[in-house]
Amino acid sequence: MIVALTDAAGTERDLHVTTWLRHALRDMGWNEAAIDEVKLVVRRGFKHYHTGRAWPTRRRVVLTFGAYDTYEAGLQLIYHEAAHLVAPAGAHHDERFHRVLADGLQSRWPFIVYGSVRPRQRGGGWRQGRRVIEQLQQHVLAGGVL
Repeated sequence: MIVALTDAAGTERDLHVTTWLRHALRDMGWNEAAIDEVKLVVRRGFKHYHTGRAWPTRRRVVLTFGAYDTYEAGLQLIYHEAAHLVAPAGAHHDERFHRVLADGLQSRWPFIVYGSVRPRQRGGGWRQGRRVIEQLQQHVLAGGVL
C-alpha cells in the first residue's frame, strides 16, 4: 500500500506503508513469521494529521493518513503503532512501550535522540512523537535520506 505524502523539503514521496511496517517490526525484534500475521488497514483521511490504532492480541493495525501531515510524521506513526504490537502485554504508553519504540527508531535512524521514556512528562506522548518527527525532518532538510 502506497500513500503519497510531502516531506520536510517539500518533495512529494511515496510512503510504502507495508514495507515500512515490516521494517519497524523487524527493527523492534519480530521475526518474519510474526510479521506475516499482521493485518494492516490503510485509510486516507481529511484531518490535518495522521492517526493510528493497534490491537496487539489481534495483530491488527489501522493507519489513517491525514490530508496535510508529512512523510516524516507518517514514518513516526508506523513505528508508534508497531511498538504497540511489540511491547509487552499491558504496556500502553508506559515506560516499557516507549523503550520498545525508542529502540526501534534508533535501530533504523541512529541519529534520533528519543529522550526520556517516562510516560508522564511535559507535553505527554504527543510531544514525544513530535520530537521524533522534528528530528526526521531536520535530517531531510540537511540532505539526509530516510
